[in-house]
Amino acid sequence: MALCLAAGPAWAEARHGAADSLPDAPQPQTLGAIHGTVDGPSEAPLSGIRLVLDGGNLSTPRINITNRTGKFAFPNLAAGEYTVSVSGPGFEPVNPMPVVLGAGEDFRLPISLIPMPRVVSTVHVTASTAAIARAQMKQEVQQRVLAVIPNFGTSFEWNAAPLTTGLKFSLQLRDVIDPFTIGTDFALAGVEQWHNTFPGYGTGWPGYGKRFGATLADSFDARMLGDALLPSVFHQDPRYFYHGGPNVWRRFVYALQEVPMCRGDDKRQQFCYSRILGDFAAAGIANIYHDPADRGFGITMRDGFIVLGTDAAVNLMREFLSKGLTSHKPPGAKGKPQKR
Repeated sequence: MALCLAAGPAWAEARHGAADSLPDAPQPQTLGAIHGTVDGPSEAPLSGIRLVLDGGNLSTPRINITNRTGKFAFPNLAAGEYTVSVSGPGFEPVNPMPVVLGAGEDFRLPISLIPMPRVVSTVHVTASTAAIARAQMKQEVQQRVLAVIPNFGTSFEWNAAPLTTGLKFSLQLRDVIDPFTIGTDFALAGVEQWHNTFPGYGTGWPGYGKRFGATLADSFDARMLGDALLPSVFHQDPRYFYHGGPNVWRRFVYALQEVPMCRGDDKRQQFCYSRILGDFAAAGIANIYHDPADRGFGITMRDGFIVLGTDAAVNLMREFLSKGLTSHKPPGAKGKPQKR
């Protein structure tokens, strides 16, 4: 018993010392609130006013709409610095209001809005269809895949204005004389020389020169006939209009369909006489400057169908690849508007 009495005070002192060495327990944080009333002229409460609270420890801004008595409230807020933004239709804009909220503080924020002065005016803005088309084409001739390959013939504006005859010729001429197009014709002539395509041209530099000249002429004929002259005669648009949307199958069918079909200048789909006749006419004209051994009806028909097949492949690339790789697209253009 004497031993226990002797040890008691020492044990209590040790326990007290151990308790003193423990860290203080975290105190719960007291939350506060920001509330108030939004009023207008003559202190009339305004309902439907939008308030946005940001700052403090908020991960995302909070939004509140005043009730029919003009009141709003942002409860359960930790201490910190906040900003309150207010906006309402018909009222002058208000700069964001800073609020420094203390722990557990109930902050009242009265807000008054000033109506915007009513100005009645009538402005008539008219722009001709041709002027709109010129502005849109000016943007289109800047479009390039990977900033190199011209993508002038693709319209990402589904409701683009129809091109005039002059714009149709200008668009194709820009494509024909583009350095990348000429470089492609230069390379294609080299491939033909390597495989001795059209052997009537011969070999060596003279043969290559003939092949290069013929390739340039083929490109010029196909574009000027099928994408400029005949579209002007038949009132058809030579461009490919990007479809887009989530339905991959529908886009695939649309891309292939746009070989025999195209958009008229009246924005209606129709059989594409200009493209079909243009491709085969360009193949027929090639008989004039091809070697006699490389001419004939069969070769003309073969070349015409090759061009049509190339058009289909190009359309598929335009639909599924070019949009993400094309620079200088019109902002916000998403192709055909999707039904909801």
